[in-house]
Amino acid sequence: MLFSTSFIIINKYIYTTQQKDMTATLKQLLLSNLLLTAILCHKAAATIYTASNSGNYTNATTWTGGNIPPIELDKDTIIIPQGITILLDTSIATIRAGNLLEVNGTLNNSVSRGLYFGQGTLSGSGIIMVDTVLIVSTAWNFNGQITTPNLSLGDLNINSAASINVSQNLRLLRDSIKVNQGSLTIAGNSTISSSGGILHQGTSGTVNYPSRFNFVQNNYGVYDANPLLYHPNVQQITIVLLSKDSGIKLTKDLTIDKVLYLNAGRLMLNGHHLSFVDTAQLATQPDGSISGDTNSSITIATHNGLSNGIPFYQEKISNILDNHVKNFTINTTNKLARLYLPLGLVVHNELNLQRGRLDINFATLEIRPTGNISGGSDSSFILTSLGGGVTQTLAPNDSLFFPVGTKKFGYTPAVLKNNAATAHTFAIGVDSTLLSQGTHGINVAHQFASVESSWLVTSTDTTNITIDLTLYWTPSMETNNLNRKDVFMSCYNQNLWDKQGSSNANSNGNHITLTRKQIKKLGVFAVREFTYIYIPRATLNKLTTTLYPNPTTGDAMLGLSLDKTQRIAIALTDATGRVVYQKEARQYNSGQHNITLPTSSLATGVYLYYITNSNGNVQSKGRLVKE
Repeated sequence: MLFSTSFIIINKYIYTTQQKDMTATLKQLLLSNLLLTAILCHKAAATIYTASNSGNYTNATTWTGGNIPPIELDKDTIIIPQGITILLDTSIATIRAGNLLEVNGTLNNSVSRGLYFGQGTLSGSGIIMVDTVLIVSTAWNFNGQITTPNLSLGDLNINSAASINVSQNLRLLRDSIKVNQGSLTIAGNSTISSSGGILHQGTSGTVNYPSRFNFVQNNYGVYDANPLLYHPNVQQITIVLLSKDSGIKLTKDLTIDKVLYLNAGRLMLNGHHLSFVDTAQLATQPDGSISGDTNSSITIATHNGLSNGIPFYQEKISNILDNHVKNFTINTTNKLARLYLPLGLVVHNELNLQRGRLDINFATLEIRPTGNISGGSDSSFILTSLGGGVTQTLAPNDSLFFPVGTKKFGYTPAVLKNNAATAHTFAIGVDSTLLSQGTHGINVAHQFASVESSWLVTSTDTTNITIDLTLYWTPSMETNNLNRKDVFMSCYNQNLWDKQGSSNANSNGNHITLTRKQIKKLGVFAVREFTYIYIPRATLNKLTTTLYPNPTTGDAMLGLSLDKTQRIAIALTDATGRVVYQKEARQYNSGQHNITLPTSSLATGVYLYYITNSNGNVQSKGRLVKE
């Protein structure tokens, strides 16, 4: 029974701190010293223990009558008179209410020991210098000095003129911690963490924060953000919750100018504005994410952007993404800065492109009908591919600008006009290749005079489509001495590149433009001279793919359907382009093939698969989501 009671107290007051940095040594000391030795030292009745000599806590000569106090206090009283120094050679803890610890002398330790005191009374005017101190739900009548590297507080009112000094870690365990009198001083570069506790400074008390400290919020469930999250002296914020579905809700706008770590759980914007400025960085782990909403906004105004990306929260069962924001602004000090959005973005009011690039790759950036895009230039645009794009809704006779581009050639936007009598939603993405079969095949841009890029235009509607399309490119994208007086805009549709006429190419600032009107079928568009695109016979081999399950929590099955025997290779990359799995090129006969992609051990995130032929040309590619 003693062992069980001890474990409950340790679990309640120690492990509820939820700290990742608790060392194995401390855990071992707690279990061995507090639990096992307690069996030998526990007594049947409450007793008063008074120190009569300086010495070790576990030495009989230290105490009056040689009566050694237990290491688990059970309605006991320990008195350390003035002039007496007790060396804490074992950790001590309370197991229930009604204990009194009165320190008028000195209580310290020579090795790593802890004082874990809860639901009792702490009094005296002496000195406590112990490696780890935990005080919870305690009547505070102590007006001496506490100096410790590691201090944990919870449900506490400090109502006497104590001087408390913390040199490394301050943990706010739960409820309110009020410094009504005395002072609490935290050393520079310390870490303050909260698992539900909130620190308050009373009218007669003082909390001395250092000029630089780190803050960690960790809890289970959904809580309002701790006020220290907004403290101007915070240099590093870490969100590390007990599950990816737990969350911290912002209660006001938050500006990050140093480092935000999202290790586990959600940072929920909750209708507020999140800004990254100056040299701010965002570091994430697979279970860390940001939850946006239709009333929240994000601004990226850093020097280097956030190349690791913003990981929006994805609900596991429904796959619904919390990637909605009211406003999104990118205004970095470096126009080459990149913000990666692996899961895309939905903007309800304004996407403001001032400086810097948004990289959505295979994802979709959707502008709702209530929203718009402002800005957009060679200094700020949206990086896409043929698998992703920018989506906007156009009213009848409405024209909208799609500020897209590629890493290779930069800003290559498009303008689309809706000629239909009803509103339609369109998506446009651009890729720095001209593939023989639109979205796959070999790159034929250098086989004839053309523009080395292609624009994929799609719509959620399949009928009554009529558009005008204008494409922009730069002279550096032209191949084989392209004659701009003899070019047209071709569309790959129903396995053929068409050859309908277009208007003449025109100069527009640093760009060349070409417009094709009254388009009724959508697909991949390219700019080339009036000549047939030669497609080598080998590239006519059809290859269709399926991927299941997607998203996946384990391995995924890639299905290949080949009409002819082909030699192909398969590669899987993460969002940064790093190859995480590769299957060497081999011969596959015509027919159906099922290939297992070993994704069960991969971290949560978005991955891209590529299927290449014997010439190294990409024949198919797609996105895989690992949960």
